[in-house]
Amino acid sequence: MESGSSFIAKTAFFNGHNYPIWSVKMKAYLRAFNLWKVVETDQQPPPLRQNPTLAQIKQHTEEVTKRYKALTCIHFAVTDEIFDRIMRCETAKEAWDLLKVEFQGDSKGIQMQVLNLKREFAILRMNESETVKEFSDKIMKIVNRIRLLGDEELSDKRVVEKVLVSLPEKFEHKISSLEDSKDLSKIPLTELINSLQAVEQRKALRSQSNVEGALLATEKAEYTSHRFQQFLQQHGIHHQLTIPYTPQQNGVSERKNRSILNMARCLLFEKNLPKNFWAEAVYTAVHLQNRLPTKAIEGTTPFEAWSGNKPVVDHLKVFGCICYVFIPDEKRGKLDERANTCVFIGYSLQSKGYRVFNLKTQKIEVCRSAKFDESAAWDWEKSQVTNSDQVAKLHDKPELEVDFDDAANESDLIDDAPVRGTRTLEDIYSRCTLSTVEPSNYYEATNSDAWRAAMKEELKMIEKNDTWTLQDMKLSDCCWLLQHTEAGVSSILMSNQHF
Repeated sequence: MESGSSFIAKTAFFNGHNYPIWSVKMKAYLRAFNLWKVVETDQQPPPLRQNPTLAQIKQHTEEVTKRYKALTCIHFAVTDEIFDRIMRCETAKEAWDLLKVEFQGDSKGIQMQVLNLKREFAILRMNESETVKEFSDKIMKIVNRIRLLGDEELSDKRVVEKVLVSLPEKFEHKISSLEDSKDLSKIPLTELINSLQAVEQRKALRSQSNVEGALLATEKAEYTSHRFQQFLQQHGIHHQLTIPYTPQQNGVSERKNRSILNMARCLLFEKNLPKNFWAEAVYTAVHLQNRLPTKAIEGTTPFEAWSGNKPVVDHLKVFGCICYVFIPDEKRGKLDERANTCVFIGYSLQSKGYRVFNLKTQKIEVCRSAKFDESAAWDWEKSQVTNSDQVAKLHDKPELEVDFDDAANESDLIDDAPVRGTRTLEDIYSRCTLSTVEPSNYYEATNSDAWRAAMKEELKMIEKNDTWTLQDMKLSDCCWLLQHTEAGVSSILMSNQHF
């Protein structure tokens, strides 16, 4: 400010944000030029005595000038928008108090700000991915803002306690060592932060050296994707890799991979599926092996050992076989096909259904209602179904009729038209029940040898069973009941009492 001074400082600039910080910088700036007392007290300089000396006149002039210098410093330390609010102020104290009330508030407003900052301080915690420096900067920012608002109750001891209780589990061993070696109630905040940063740096160096060695030795190894590494770090798993081209170092895993790959290869070859279904084949192989017995756990399966429940295998189908997936009523018309021809490619992990490849849309779908033709396969070159049992059954049974309403309910979803045939007259006559006229009276029946033999047989049975007692009676007191049966003709002698 003064021409004879070699001290040069840049004025803090206020744009309406972070008033507490600007006020601290501005106070220091005004103190550097002996102007803060004028802003704080706004005291008028004493009048000159009579017959003043040159030194007294110069001193009085400087005291008067300080008032305008202080106001000028405040004017040049704010933006034009802020200057519009204080341009009517004639003294530096008036301008300073106006800015303080508007951007910091009165006593009640300051008290509410302090309360909110203390609440934020209480719930603050250090994240696992956060460094010590980032956390310390965050907590000290809140502490300094509280202190700038005039609350001096937040001591360094309380800040140290907050840091100790907010640290994650990975610093637990360091806290234990500090408890054994020092009094935590008297340890300075800077010393605590430095100790935690030293632990963090050692872990970072150790982790960096391990990763560099692993990448150097296993540049083309498996299980080194970024996503897999993140998964291991989140679950606290230490990842060790083998040397390239030495599968014997991890024999169990490599042998299991070989078994899965062999099964997946067989699944693809069985139905001549393209190689782009390799992922589905591998997943199906794992699904099957988890439900098969193994020597590692005798008498049970991996699925049962893990879940405690016996696996259900009635849903298993031949991988790559043809299946006919039912189309819901909402997605088809009355005369449209009721099923889509698909290729079975596995089991859904998210829902209780089958994963199928729709040959029409060339997309993978998940379905529940499907009819499987496990002997059939899809010819990818000719685009047709081969080795189908359903087609053979239709040729063997030309009279087969398909009820699609019952098929939809029972998951019988083969989308084939009903086959109707013809029958010979001989076949029709053999299925008919022919009616024969029976005799109308006794005399007509006696003229037939068959009816006479039937009447004799009836009389023999009556005598044998001693059914009736024979007496002399008129012929009109009884009658013969003559009728055809499946075995032939029959007759029954009945008394008039039965009628």
